[in-house]
Amino acid sequence: MKKIFAVLCLMLSVVTLNAQDVVKFKNAGYEALKAKKYSVALENFEKAFVADAERMGKENNTIYNMGTCAYKIKDYDKAIKYFTTCFDNGFKGEKAIRYIAYSYKKQKDTEGYVASLQKGLEKYPNSISLKKSLAKHYLLDANKTYSKGIKVLTEANQKVAAKAFDTNAPQYKAAQAKAVASFKEALPACEKSLEINPDNAQAKQMKANIEKSIAQNSPKK
Repeated sequence: MKKIFAVLCLMLSVVTLNAQDVVKFKNAGYEALKAKKYSVALENFEKAFVADAERMGKENNTIYNMGTCAYKIKDYDKAIKYFTTCFDNGFKGEKAIRYIAYSYKKQKDTEGYVASLQKGLEKYPNSISLKKSLAKHYLLDANKTYSKGIKVLTEANQKVAAKAFDTNAPQYKAAQAKAVASFKEALPACEKSLEINPDNAQAKQMKANIEKSIAQNSPKK
């Protein structure tokens, strides 16, 4: 009995020490966060997790703040990790998925950025901010591809102006075909943008410009 009692006392003392450590590290973390010392705050929050992962795993607000700290110090992998936990737990999920998307974008991971926004919209289909971000991405993508076609035509027209060849020349027809291919490639992204945000005037104008450019530069039947 004495041995059992001693073991129980030891276990209780360990639990007590862990609880004290959690409080100590959490308090230090929040003090650092208040002072905008994000690296110090994150370090202390993570120490609190080491002290008692089970308890800290239930503290969504602290996990969210850990994501914020990681994002502030540009540790985007950790930011994604902690914000993903919040998203999965349904804690500030819309904000969490936005920061996940931003973290991917900061890492120049376009695929991860788009996938995160799409995942967010599946859960929060009425989110204005998520819709705007995804619609903007598709519009910029469409504009980038469309601009490539415009550049090809511009260079061809400059050669026409310099009398290198005329608009009936094979070189000009080839330039038109190449430009039209870019215009057609740009159209689906523009349509995706409009599907998400039908009232976007820029996207409407972009679609009109693309369709006009395709019609003007396609072979006449």
